[in-house]
Amino acid sequence: MQDYAKAAENYDQLTKFYPDVSQYKLYHAQSLLKAGMYVEAGKVASQIEDPQYADKVVQIQVHIQYELEEMAHAKSLIS
Repeated sequence: MQDYAKAAENYDQLTKFYPDVSQYKLYHAQSLLKAGMYVEAGKVASQIEDPQYADKVVQIQVHIQYELEEMAHAKSLIS
């Protein structure tokens, strides 16, 4: 069974040790999202500034809004 909350904790530690590695921030946000911690996932995703991950950040933000039943906001992020 997958333990996304534990994975999120591990990635949180990695982001503290390696703050310049955007990929760890992305994985941290994804783990939080999978764990159902939507507000936290949004906060972490909003800190990712690497243009390489811009599409993934938008996907995470849309997914969060969908899970929070904020369909209008989710659609606005896509368009």
